[in-house]
Amino acid sequence: MKFPWKETAPGTVVCQLDNSERFLRAVAIPFRSLGRENWALNIILKIDFENSKQYDIAEALRETWLKIRYHHPLIAAHLHIDENRFEYATPDEQALQAWLSDSFFVHDKETVDEFLLQAGWSDLSSLHFFPNSSEIIMRTHHWLVDGVGAFHLAHRFCELFAKGGPAPQFGDEAQFLPPCLLDAAGLPGGGDEAAQHKAQARFMDFAANLPSIGLPTEHSPTGPGGSKRQHISFPREKLDALLKACRAKDTTIAAAVHAAVAVATQEKAYNSDVAKNFTSVAFFDYRKYLPAPYCDSRQYPMGVWILGLPFSLPSTDFATHVETCRKVYKQPVARDVFPLFDAYEVFCGMMADAFGAPPSPGIPLPSQPQLSSIGLIDGKDGKIQRSYSSERSATILRVEPVLDSMVTTPVLFQWTFDNVFYINACYNEKWNTDDFIADFLQIVGRVLMESMGVA
Repeated sequence: MKFPWKETAPGTVVCQLDNSERFLRAVAIPFRSLGRENWALNIILKIDFENSKQYDIAEALRETWLKIRYHHPLIAAHLHIDENRFEYATPDEQALQAWLSDSFFVHDKETVDEFLLQAGWSDLSSLHFFPNSSEIIMRTHHWLVDGVGAFHLAHRFCELFAKGGPAPQFGDEAQFLPPCLLDAAGLPGGGDEAAQHKAQARFMDFAANLPSIGLPTEHSPTGPGGSKRQHISFPREKLDALLKACRAKDTTIAAAVHAAVAVATQEKAYNSDVAKNFTSVAFFDYRKYLPAPYCDSRQYPMGVWILGLPFSLPSTDFATHVETCRKVYKQPVARDVFPLFDAYEVFCGMMADAFGAPPSPGIPLPSQPQLSSIGLIDGKDGKIQRSYSSERSATILRVEPVLDSMVTTPVLFQWTFDNVFYINACYNEKWNTDDFIADFLQIVGRVLMESMGVA
């Protein structure tokens, strides 16, 4: 392995970030001086805790959070930001209790939305319980896990919660630390000259299509405020019709939604003499392409195990966009057929350097919405079950992924849970008004359904 976990002292191991992790670090830290983290990842679950009078829910959640640290210790890995390396230290009892005190919270008077609005930078991942609404938030850094992996981690949390049982004995948990994508997938590290040229060509193609067309933003001389969220949803009948329409066009929901986002952005875009294309990134969950044991998402839910591949769409109609997006999302990415496989780590390094650099003077801040497709959550791949039952029982009523958004580019997620199809938008209160985002989401939904022939 190129970046293995290495012991530096008894009970302490360190690991260098690969470029996928370094990219998300670069995206996260620009607002640290303001006490904010861009793209902090929140997984929100609304839970019916059955037979809850028989036990203390908050204490059970706290015990489960401790178990998550043992089984998936990357959740407690510390990032040395200036050194681009993780450090994990096996805790003694005092350190473990201190970690629990600093990372587990019960919000008796605060709603989830109130929390998201004021949520700030923290060196620790955390678990938050909102008893009044029976919701939890698993909040972590995006450089530790991608969105799909975070749902796998939430699934493990629910499993461990239902199972109950005694607390584990810490001391050997470092064996469960996952490798980075570079090592899990066997990506070449530095790359030969041909790989360098391939990565450079792909990066320059991305850069040549910037700035992207984008959404108008509000003026905020004081910078960003708090993060907000809105969503639209469609019942099973609409979802089934959309799936049928996608199959008829040999496309996917991810491609169709991305095409609808592009059309909606064209409709709402600000006037620009330089922005001509809608430039975005398609994300691919890479877990199913990894060798054993890393393809086991139950054993290894954590890690930034995704590919991010930019593409650009000239302004045109939905039919043209959805065909282009179909090709984007169906491009081969498995090890033996992925054209950028030997150059991907180098390409990610270029992206990390670019996103970590200060904005170019005279260039408008990017404001194009970015889509992340989570897909079916309560399916057979173990993201989230509808119910869990063992020593305790719990039914998951609703789920939602939310990113803290400090920048002018809203993030949209699409996912399906309990036969309901959702699209949400994560945005900053200072850059977009609630009415604007609500209108934008309605346009996305209308374009998607009407263009796919769903009445």
